[in-house]
Parts: sequence; structure tokens; C-alpha cells
Amino acid sequence: MISVADDGGSGLRLDQLESFSGLGLTGLRERVKSIGGRFEIKSSPNGAELKMSLNVNETEIA
Repeated sequence: MISVADDGGSGLRLDQLESFSGLGLTGLRERVKSIGGRFEIKSSPNGAELKMSLNVNETEIA
């Protein structure tokens, strides 16, 4: 399963992501990785894109 979110805003400073605290992007990244997924952030002056990829099989969904 792949989920992509694009905000079309002013982008993020990727060099500051590790210093963020709380349950925002850092927490989301940790949760996705804890279940074997991939979490990617791309940023530009035109906005940010978050992409989460998870391997899900039918027995896990049921």
C-alpha cells in the first residue's frame, strides 16, 4: 500500500526535521518504520510531499 500527501505549500526545511518534537512528522516516520514501512519526505519551495509505503498482506487486513 502506498499513500502520498502533497500540501502545495511553501515546503519544509529538511535539515530541521530531526529537531522537531511531538507527534508530528517525526512520530509518523517512527511509526511507519516500526511496522516495516518506508517513509519519505520531499520538499521544494512549491510544497512538501510525504510518501508512506507499507507491505500489507490479506491475512493482516482481516
